[in-house]
Amino acid sequence: MWQLYDALIEGIPADIKIRNLTEGLLRNLVIADNAGIASKTPFEPQQSFELNTYLGRPLKDLASQVKSWNFADSCWGMAAINAYYNEDSKLQKNGARLFAVSDLTSGDVFEEYLPRLKGKKTALVGHFDHAIKQLQSNCQLTVFERLPQEGDLPDTAAEFLLDEQKFVFITGMALTNKSLPRLLQLAQNAEITLVGPSVPMAAVLFEFGIKTLSGLSICHNSLCQNAVQDKNCAAIYHCGRKVIYKKPI
Repeated sequence: MWQLYDALIEGIPADIKIRNLTEGLLRNLVIADNAGIASKTPFEPQQSFELNTYLGRPLKDLASQVKSWNFADSCWGMAAINAYYNEDSKLQKNGARLFAVSDLTSGDVFEEYLPRLKGKKTALVGHFDHAIKQLQSNCQLTVFERLPQEGDLPDTAAEFLLDEQKFVFITGMALTNKSLPRLLQLAQNAEITLVGPSVPMAAVLFEFGIKTLSGLSICHNSLCQNAVQDKNCAAIYHCGRKVIYKKPI
């Protein structure tokens, strides 16, 4: 079950050092040669290490914390992973589509998939308000959520219903809380997309049954330090660009 995580960690060079760590209200930010963010999980416990002990240390060391069962630590590990993979030049080289900085209207993966979803069984793992509004009248939509809102099913319902879906969109936070490997097993017959600012734009993820990655590349590191501390969830999108990265055919 750890193969996916080990593959992400092993892909990070050992000589990249951490320059800054910023804890926000909803997300954490790690800055090395580039910046990466990750969203905090619900009911997150207090982290078990002192942040300052990682300054100047290899990025790969902090990335390994993604395997921690303390989800506060795991969130920092996820942000460290994204600080390596979610960088413009790597993404351009790999053929990902990068959208304009601070463009909140383009790069919506749900809108891109919409024509293909009509009438199809489609699942969201995670409650995405804007996606629900877009999709609920166009497909047979089911939403699985750890903290269910009206109309959602609890995330445990995925064990019974996810294998029936044709398209599945999974929040990047499933990496942090360790639910992703099982979700990929359950959705193996569906077309799977990982979505959200916590998603690493790493080609190795395509080897685990994922078809599309939709995330964020940070372009203005100093601005992002303020943005992660903003209660406005969209603030981070003014510091970077949306990315859609599809598995090569």
